[in-house]
Amino acid sequence: MSGKTFITQIQAIWSRNTVLLSNFSYLSALQIATLLLPLITYPYLIRVLGEELYGLVVFTQVVAGYFGVFISFGFSMLGVQEVSIYRENKKKLSEIVSVITFTKSVCLLFSFVIIFAYLNLFNVQYKWLFALAFWVCLLDIVFPTWFFQGIEKMKFITIISLINKILFTILIFIVIKERNDVLWLPISNIVGTIVSGWLSFHLLRKEGVKFVFPTLQITWKYIQKSYHFFLSNVLIQIYANSNKAVVGYFLGMGAVAHYDLAEKIVNLIKIPQTLISQTVYPRVSADRNPFFVKKIFTLSIVVNLGLYLLLFLGAEYAVLLLGGEKMLPAVPIVRILGLLAPIVAISNVMGILTLVPFGYKKLFSQMIGISMISYLLMFAVIWGMNNINLYSLSAINVLVEIMVSVISVYFVYKSNILWKRNTTTS
Repeated sequence: MSGKTFITQIQAIWSRNTVLLSNFSYLSALQIATLLLPLITYPYLIRVLGEELYGLVVFTQVVAGYFGVFISFGFSMLGVQEVSIYRENKKKLSEIVSVITFTKSVCLLFSFVIIFAYLNLFNVQYKWLFALAFWVCLLDIVFPTWFFQGIEKMKFITIISLINKILFTILIFIVIKERNDVLWLPISNIVGTIVSGWLSFHLLRKEGVKFVFPTLQITWKYIQKSYHFFLSNVLIQIYANSNKAVVGYFLGMGAVAHYDLAEKIVNLIKIPQTLISQTVYPRVSADRNPFFVKKIFTLSIVVNLGLYLLLFLGAEYAVLLLGGEKMLPAVPIVRILGLLAPIVAISNVMGILTLVPFGYKKLFSQMIGISMISYLLMFAVIWGMNNINLYSLSAINVLVEIMVSVISVYFVYKSNILWKRNTTTS
């Protein structure tokens, strides 16, 4: 092949994938900022607030996350699909945004009533910290990232999110000087949320979106469509994101701080897979090209195996850099949880990028349901053996994700989506 021919092919590939590459670049900047900015503030917060109080802050964020799953109700994934299909129909886009925003707002109001009643009926220490942490759920409503992802204009998401995160980071160093300033942490988050909401409202108007009051019939139709996404998110929250809550309840807030640091470091090597998934999901939803998905699958495995090797070797250095010697118990947790990168890459491509866009939502929900039951059974075993610790909880997380990956590959194979089974009989 001549040099000129090679350059021509490269130009052709670039031309066909300009939007994808542009979106990947913007999402890269966003994901890097999302994970690096908390690491910038982490050493400062862990020293000012201390392990116990910082662990409590993380615990309140976990509790808020449960409400966030209910408020989102699976509409984010549904929204990306619907917007990617009807991106040229302004009337339909207005309907999609209006229904999802309205329904999420109702869920937010209902959640607020529940948490307000709980905090006032029971003697909860640091109740204001829990109450203010809850309002992070508002960001999911006022900043519809799913809309901009659906129209494949990640530039908007990146700009608004970066403004929000940078503002939040700056406020932390300005207003938090001692332990008694802990409430300013969620308040700073709320300030960023308000700014993001105001900016996204103006960008939606520029895209021709008009807010209309949806009918109950249309709203119910969208709820039915998003039901499988909601169920999957609930189940995922139970088996994938409950460890911090379990650690806090059984092992104390200091252990939460160790586990949280390990997760933050591991999340760094998850950036590429998140970028790949978010970038190509609208394209896969619209085109449903199995050959394209198989290329993404191969790329994901190679990239994530390499990243885990680097993480394993540099785990101790990363922990010392961010938390100091007192956080060294997080090192083995980093190495265990790091296994999630290559494992989740498999389930992500097989589930989110294959089963869901190709119309196998029920199989996707079944996969998550089996995994949740497995998590509960494994947890029951270590609880019965009185062996609940950071290592056993981390190992359970990895084992469950292995099961998710195996099941997802089996379902994709069984459904003849990417690999065709030989169904002829002799």
